[in-house]
Amino acid sequence: MTDTPHLLAENIKLIRELEQVTQEEFADECGISLALLSLIERAKDNVTLGTLELIAARSGKTIEELFSLNLGYTYYLIETQICIEGASAKTYGIGVISNYVQLNAIPDISLNRKKIENLVHLCNKLRLSPVHLQNVAEDYCEE
Repeated sequence: MTDTPHLLAENIKLIRELEQVTQEEFADECGISLALLSLIERAKDNVTLGTLELIAARSGKTIEELFSLNLGYTYYLIETQICIEGASAKTYGIGVISNYVQLNAIPDISLNRKKIENLVHLCNKLRLSPVHLQNVAEDYCEE
């Protein structure tokens, strides 16, 4: 199990990466230094309550959500129709929604529809973050 400082670090980095902003942009928008954000994302610094409040406010999250394994993510099945050399096939993946924003988490997993549906259900039940989704999907594919 991930310990609290590392979970917080992973979640803050995940929030930034999902929004596709650089560390410099995110730090500036939070009102903190780039050096401090870098230390926080690597779990190398003890974060003050004031800094957490700034990051949470910038991210539209509560401080509690920054420590959560889920951060308000909901997973769903992605189904894509593809055509290769005249043959039609479907591929499946897992999408994620956070704060009403749709993001692709893991497209085109090599599993059948039922296994993907089961994996989506498992991710929602366990309240996993996308940081942990990739590992779970890889383990699930090996079964």
